[in-house]
Amino acid sequence: MCGRYTLRSKARVVADHFELDELPDLKPRYNIAPTQDVAVVALDHEGRRALGTMRWGFPRKRGGPQINLRDDTAVEAPRFRTLLGRRRCLVVADGWYEWQAQLDGARQPHYIRIPGGGPFGFAGVWNRTPDGLACTIVTCPPGKAIAAIHDRMPVIARPPYRQWLDGPLRDPDALGEQLKTYSGDLEFFPVSNRVGSYKNDDPRLIEPA
Repeated sequence: MCGRYTLRSKARVVADHFELDELPDLKPRYNIAPTQDVAVVALDHEGRRALGTMRWGFPRKRGGPQINLRDDTAVEAPRFRTLLGRRRCLVVADGWYEWQAQLDGARQPHYIRIPGGGPFGFAGVWNRTPDGLACTIVTCPPGKAIAAIHDRMPVIARPPYRQWLDGPLRDPDALGEQLKTYSGDLEFFPVSNRVGSYKNDDPRLIEPA
């Protein structure tokens, strides 16, 4: 599951990490929420990596937008399998929030990031919708450490991202290695409940509580 995340890395750092030809226009964001426009790296019409924006979440006839897509659903469901084969993207982030259930029924938010806090890409797929381009984030079973917080986590794509981004695939099963649970180190710590409101968007949200 991924319902909120951050992107506060400097534009030059993001451009270097994703090997972009142009410097993106980015402002620090500490509480990115569903239905907002988010930074996404995908291939342009000339096959080059480019950073643009898409709305986070596929619209649905019932319920809220589909902000996450399970890895098994992406591979098995015909509709999403087509997107996985042809419309992959990287949702640019440098950390995300997850809520851990407490014994008293409360839910404690945690901030999760790669040590050092640098940027990375959530594996995502995109589609055209009546309101424009939209994306969703692929999720997978959690690693051992994150399992104590939640039973799902976003797929963190593996640099240099060629296998995930480059070209359409006739057989999306070839992406199995990319959809595996992240095996690198992650650090996490409890943070303020203020992150529960998307109206709050400031550096205090990622300070240990």
